[in-house]
Amino acid sequence: MKSEYNFSKGKRGKFYNPKAVFNLPIYLEKDVNNYIRKPNNERYKLRSVHDDCREAPRCTDRDI
Repeated sequence: MKSEYNFSKGKRGKFYNPKAVFNLPIYLEKDVNNYIRKPNNERYKLRSVHDDCREAPRCTDRDI
């Protein structure tokens, strides 16, 4: 690395996007991941209903 960098010609906000959405990955421990993915888990059931509803063309959030 250089000891100093010249940013005099830099442009502030060149890559800024106010509508940007960040989807960060979440890494769970194996036992926690297995619990969440269990078919008899209530969260799994709700998630599958939500996914089915999202695929339906006339489904709204009120249907969930």
